[in-house]
Amino acid sequence: MKKGILERLSEGVVLGDGGYIVELERRGYVITGAFTPEVVLDYPEAIREMHREFLHAGAEVLQVMAFYGSREKLATVGRADRTFEINQIV
Repeated sequence: MKKGILERLSEGVVLGDGGYIVELERRGYVITGAFTPEVVLDYPEAIREMHREFLHAGAEVLQVMAFYGSREKLATVGRADRTFEINQIV
C-alpha cells in the first residue's frame, strides 16, 4: 500500500515540483500574469511534458495549475464555464 503525503513527510524530505509558470513563460507559452491556469486549455501537451520532466528530475509530488483556477477567479476573465476542464487536464 502506498504511503500518504503526511506519512512520507514524517519520514523525511519529499521532493516536489515547482516553477511551472516561470518555465512556461521561458518556453514562450504564456506571458506571466494573474490568470495563467487556462494555459492547460491551449497547451495541454506542454503541461504533460513538464510533468514528465519533473518526474524524470526526481519530483515525488506534482502540482496542478490550480492557482487562480477557481470558478470565481476564472469568472473575472470569462472562463468560469471551463473551470472543471482547466483543473482536470493531466
